[in-house]
Amino acid sequence: MLNTYEEFKSYLQNVGFMPLSNNKVGFPSLSSLTAEEAWHTNEANDPWIWRRVIAEEKLAAYGKFFDKKPSFITLEWLPYFLAVRRGKKSITSLYETGKLSTTAKNIYALLEEHEQIAAHDVKPLLGLGKDSKTEIENAMIELQMGMFVTISDMVRKVSADGSPYGWPSVCLMKIEDWVGDAIMAKAAELDPTGARAEIIAKAREFSPDANEKQLTQFLTV
Repeated sequence: MLNTYEEFKSYLQNVGFMPLSNNKVGFPSLSSLTAEEAWHTNEANDPWIWRRVIAEEKLAAYGKFFDKKPSFITLEWLPYFLAVRRGKKSITSLYETGKLSTTAKNIYALLEEHEQIAAHDVKPLLGLGKDSKTEIENAMIELQMGMFVTISDMVRKVSADGSPYGWPSVCLMKIEDWVGDAIMAKAAELDPTGARAEIIAKAREFSPDANEKQLTQFLTV
């Protein structure tokens, strides 16, 4: 069991990538490796806090990367997923071939203009209606699964008098802006086929009962 943030950091560096919650391939997850009563206590040993801190310290990317659900990928393994999933694709090419929604394209355009955006600001910035919540959430998942966007922070809304209120929502940032040129350059040098094989081999170390098809679907590689 992981009881401290330091233990979590060490374990994550060893495994390389992992989901936040339990999953269908039996891959280790933060929830399966921590005590249920430790969650949402807002104390130092609260795993819910660790997901924010690990991204703030830029030790791992945090976003909806596996099975469209929150996950972690260390900087060591991020180039491999970038090479396999994103490769030489661009937002424009994906949109023009019908593989990216208009809302996802427009959110990415906002990030090129604002660098970092809180999820609760997307709707007013795009001028979308009150029934657009699911549309926005799906578009943000598209961008994260495609390795174009990562979660960079969690912030609360701010009232007219400057007081924060409500539950925190995620902030999004283009992954290249968050991680820097060196990681992106390494990803560009990797052969996607070889990178995929490395990912599957690593995953098998921690999920030996899952077959290649199951791992491929779960990891989207």
